[in-house]
Amino acid sequence: MLKTVVSALLALGCLSCGGGPQLRVLPLPEDRRAAEALEAGQVAVEGDNVRLLKPPSAAGLEPPAEAGVALDRRELSRATELFFKGDLEGARGPLDRLRQTLVANPARLPRDEQAREDLYAALLLLYRIAWMQGGPDEELANWLALYLPDQEPSVAQVPPEMEARLAHARGAQQGARPLRIRLDPGGPECSVYSDGLLLGGGSNMVHNLTPTAHWLQVDCEGRSLPLLHRVTSDGELKLRPQLEAQLTTCGGALCLSPHPDPEVARANAAIAAAAAGAQGTLSLDAQGATYTPVSGTWSRRLPLRDGRINLDAVPPARHARNWLALSSLLGSAAALGAGVYFNREYNDLMVQTNRGWQDRRAEADQALALSAVGYGLSALLLSSAGLLYLWPDPEEAPADGTWWPVGR
Repeated sequence: MLKTVVSALLALGCLSCGGGPQLRVLPLPEDRRAAEALEAGQVAVEGDNVRLLKPPSAAGLEPPAEAGVALDRRELSRATELFFKGDLEGARGPLDRLRQTLVANPARLPRDEQAREDLYAALLLLYRIAWMQGGPDEELANWLALYLPDQEPSVAQVPPEMEARLAHARGAQQGARPLRIRLDPGGPECSVYSDGLLLGGGSNMVHNLTPTAHWLQVDCEGRSLPLLHRVTSDGELKLRPQLEAQLTTCGGALCLSPHPDPEVARANAAIAAAAAGAQGTLSLDAQGATYTPVSGTWSRRLPLRDGRINLDAVPPARHARNWLALSSLLGSAAALGAGVYFNREYNDLMVQTNRGWQDRRAEADQALALSAVGYGLSALLLSSAGLLYLWPDPEEAPADGTWWPVGR
């Protein structure tokens, strides 16, 4: 017991004598130019006891998808009419354009079930035209199997020989592999779509995907996140919806999404900081940076000087390692000393009693009680000091004219 209390006192004492609390900062550029400067080392962020968190990687992330393909039903009806009239070239034109659009960007595949069925029927007509003009289009058959796995050919749409060839292509792609998708626990309710096809929702999902590149889009509480994840099967993907909702692509990096309303922009930066486990976000631009704490109640503009941004003027979320905590440590040490003193006094009194010199048991019991009080009080004060050290104080912005509280 004594060794434990002394060790804890020494540990907290060393922490109190050490440097100030560490400031964890998430740097995020606001535009492509700032992202390139940060990546090239042209901008250095410095400060005492500042820890820069690694910005989110843009690897596997794509810009927002364009709106889903809108099928021109009148044009498709015209193509079907030309096909049955024997004008294969006239029918093929609009269908080829549709195919090129989707092959270049499968993320534009529609989510609506009926739209997916109509799209599949249109591409089957294109497959039929290609067959009649020169043989089976294996590339189109494989693409349909990979990106529209929820659709199946039938003899009502194509002749039996073509249906068999398309079914063979589907069977060749059935070696689907699992992709584990993890969402941050405690976040909003989200649904995950792969190339327009709903996979499901929840914080921990495993889905089988055909073995090719897929584009995943996440919807949280009715809002689509602005980034697409380019993934393959047989792996694991961790999604951080609350962070990703505040980001956008800027070249090969990720930037903080701009917003014309400074209060909204500040709130978004605070959400990004919280989602990344930081105490604040540093939004960098060509002239400097803006620091926003995780509370989102204020921000501070920091100038760029000689390619450096100094964070020493930014107070971290202070821990209550102050005079009260120090007083608790000193009080704990004093109570421990008193406990040790009365414990030794108890031992001496019991020795005198046991040797028969005189009966001092009443005094020994009193010393033992005082020793227990000293040890107990020492432990209580030590616990209080630990809580005061670990529990963060509310952030306060200094009123020096360079801080912008929300609402002003």
